[in-house]
Amino acid sequence: MSTITLEQAATIQNRLFPDGAVPNDLEQRLLRFVQTEGDVLPAADSALSNLGRQLYRDDVSLDRCNDIISTDAALTHLVLRAANIAALGSRHFTIPYAVMFLGLARLRVLFGVEVLRRMNANRLGGDWIPFWERNLFVARMVERLASYYHPVDGTEYLAGLLHDASWPTVVTFFKREYGVFFDQSDALFPLEKEVFGTTHAAISAAMCVRSGLPPHVVDAVARHHDATLPDKTKITNLRYNGPFLGVLLQLTDEIADACGFPSATDRVGGNRKMEDVLHSPRAIWIASFGRHPELNAIAQEELQQVRRVGQLFQAGE
Repeated sequence: MSTITLEQAATIQNRLFPDGAVPNDLEQRLLRFVQTEGDVLPAADSALSNLGRQLYRDDVSLDRCNDIISTDAALTHLVLRAANIAALGSRHFTIPYAVMFLGLARLRVLFGVEVLRRMNANRLGGDWIPFWERNLFVARMVERLASYYHPVDGTEYLAGLLHDASWPTVVTFFKREYGVFFDQSDALFPLEKEVFGTTHAAISAAMCVRSGLPPHVVDAVARHHDATLPDKTKITNLRYNGPFLGVLLQLTDEIADACGFPSATDRVGGNRKMEDVLHSPRAIWIASFGRHPELNAIAQEELQQVRRVGQLFQAGE
């Protein structure tokens, strides 16, 4: 567990409770939890963290990825198992062969899988697999859509991967308090504010601050349930822009709904239709910046990829 600066501690509190007051015991416990236990990324000197930094370099080296993976038993197991699944068990793999066979795109997915799994120390069971799959889908969609508008560097992927990071983590530590949400999910957002004095978007953003993520990622995560769209006239540079990335997150969340992924407010999934998403205010807002990616086609491609890696969440297999 890494220590945080006084500035980080103050920023975390401001993200959670912008009014400044932390009046009751539950809110104080939540604040202490995020400040002390709220890391969403692995330790900076860990093999997983080193792998993530390597995977998102412009000059990524697969040879260096081989070396990093070989130092960590869990990563070795994950990569070899993924390669065997992709090859339908028809080949015998070494680490270099598995890395070459999987390729950069799949290795990035596996990195996301392992971050999510280690983040929760395997405390959560198979019922949460659809949640992990949804976050992977959002991460991949956000990165692909962002690439139409500016060069991407992996922070877009992390924003998608971690935008709902507070859900499983806080549920683990505040089981009794979160029980009410699972009984009354139709009133999720008012209940969040009533019980915790804040929202899961704000908690996720505070956890991103705790992990030292860039400001545009923190801002985008905090905004991913905003009811109003940003003023386009104030957006001059799309790269590293929190409001723009936040709308991309919202749009991909809607696409995930339309693809049938369950969410906190829709346990079954599929209540939203893709046709509605394609003509939604967020889709129109994004399209006004001059690019028109085929949202449905991209979504179907990513949906197939994410479904294939869903089984990788089964720990110990």
